[in-house]
Amino acid sequence: MTTVPRHFYVWILALFPALLAACGSPPPPADTTPPRLVSHTPADGATGVDLHAPLLLTFNEAIAPDSVTSASVKLSSGGASLNYAYTLSSDKKTLTLTLTSFPAASPAPVTVELQNVSDLAGNLLAATSFGFESADVTAPELQSHVPSDGATGVLLADEIVLVFSEAVDPASVTPATVAVRDGATSLGYTASFNAEQTEVRLALQSAPASLPTRLDVAVSGVKDAAGNPSAAAGFGFDTAAEWAAIGNQLDEVASKYSQHPMIAAGTDGSVVVTFTEPNNYGGINVFTKRWNALAESWELLGTGPVDGAPTSSNFNYAAMTLDGADRPLVAYTNGNDGMTVKRWVWDDAQHSSGSWQQLGGTIAEAAGAQDIGVATGADGTVAVIWWNQVSGQYHIQLAVWNDTNTSWDPLGAAYSQGASSQASPVVVDSSGAVYYAKPVAGGVAVNRWDGASWQQLGAAVNHQDTAPDSSRYKLALGPGDELYLASNWDSGTHVDRWNAVAGQWDALGGAITTEAGATTRPLALATDAQGVPLLVLYQDLASGQGGWVMRWNDVETSWDTVGGKAFSLGNADTWRRASLAVDGHDLPLISWHQEAGSGAHVLVELYNGLAR
Repeated sequence: MTTVPRHFYVWILALFPALLAACGSPPPPADTTPPRLVSHTPADGATGVDLHAPLLLTFNEAIAPDSVTSASVKLSSGGASLNYAYTLSSDKKTLTLTLTSFPAASPAPVTVELQNVSDLAGNLLAATSFGFESADVTAPELQSHVPSDGATGVLLADEIVLVFSEAVDPASVTPATVAVRDGATSLGYTASFNAEQTEVRLALQSAPASLPTRLDVAVSGVKDAAGNPSAAAGFGFDTAAEWAAIGNQLDEVASKYSQHPMIAAGTDGSVVVTFTEPNNYGGINVFTKRWNALAESWELLGTGPVDGAPTSSNFNYAAMTLDGADRPLVAYTNGNDGMTVKRWVWDDAQHSSGSWQQLGGTIAEAAGAQDIGVATGADGTVAVIWWNQVSGQYHIQLAVWNDTNTSWDPLGAAYSQGASSQASPVVVDSSGAVYYAKPVAGGVAVNRWDGASWQQLGAAVNHQDTAPDSSRYKLALGPGDELYLASNWDSGTHVDRWNAVAGQWDALGGAITTEAGATTRPLALATDAQGVPLLVLYQDLASGQGGWVMRWNDVETSWDTVGGKAFSLGNADTWRRASLAVDGHDLPLISWHQEAGSGAHVLVELYNGLAR
């Protein structure tokens, strides 16, 4: 048996490390751990994120640059992909993304999805995702507006409407961001908004220097809630003239002599006109038309004349008013048969169709009436007035509609006088009390029905010693039962207001005219929503004849002209040639018949002023 010397083992042990080093180290264990996303900015669920700021994704180890692709790192909003550029940090642990395309609108949801991103060993990141909401970086855009660019005939009282793509901050709508200009002059306005604050409605508070004119609207810098300013935008339009025609002439037959218009304006914005026109049988027909603002045309109420289609001579007088439901009430005479009153009743809330319904039977006492009137009160009272000749005497008579008995009840006995009293006015106050005016020896008296008899209001109005022009006086009631009387004298046209406290008539200024010495006549009288009287005044001036609208100025205690001359009128016989109403903007509407050759046309105009 061979024995190995002990020193040999010692030698082997001493050489082992060197031998092992010469043979090489064993390979380290393989990297099989996938990378993890340890943080990101913005956080999941964050809101108000600025998409122009970089997005940061931080991993727990270095990732392979070539594993970052549009397929492995996806950014999207609402299903649409968002493009980006990226960089990797030097240690390859932080991925920085910078968007190069953005959502179509903001704020918008943004989703970040990671899939198949690998580390340097090729280990794939587990699919992960997070999301956030972007900040609002979309500026509001002016999408539409009324009037349209290039529109013509625009009324100053109509609001200018601006429609934006999103809600705007009301505080950002100022003369600096929204300007309405008449040339170089900016016009004042008030702005209102719809509930969603996407619509801005501008109501002008200052008027252009003259009419018609072009107005330009410039919009720039109107902001949304996030402070994004709108880009510059603008449009322009032409206004209507000072007195703007409402549609064309109302005549049913252009060659006829259309005349005696009565105009009324409803609380629903409606405008209604009743007028007379000769028929082919030597008589007169009565027509009523309503303005269709959408179609911009006058539409006949019914299929023909209010008084039907008579086949014999019928010389008709007509009067019209609107009841509390804005339904036309038309009274007319039918030859020697008397007076008939009809109400227009709509079939539906859309006012698509309707019909004329007669109130009771014919008022026989009005047979041969030569002029008539109709009025209604807030309580539904309907009163009519007429005058006719009986046994050589002129009679004024009134009646009210009895809804219970469906009959017309006379108000007292007829008032007899020796002279004609054309155009006898009647009004009804809010309590249903009826008033009418009549000429008396001492001037013009206004009577009130107290339920049993007629009571005169104070002393008769008298602006000279002689009797007034009996065919030219008018009554009007304001919404607060303010009562006014217009009358014509040798000294001119005067308007008086009833003072119920003092029990007297107070003159509103002196004789009304725009030129000293002019011949004047009151054509129509009405009040606005504040109870302020307006008057259509005929004047025969050196510059020509025509009609002017005047408004009482309680502050200056004077009559102010509303615009210039409203219309020309060459014939001095003006007792029923014009009618006056006030629309929802407190702007006067006038209707008159204008002679043209052998005929006459009924026309309507609106004062193109600012809403009061």
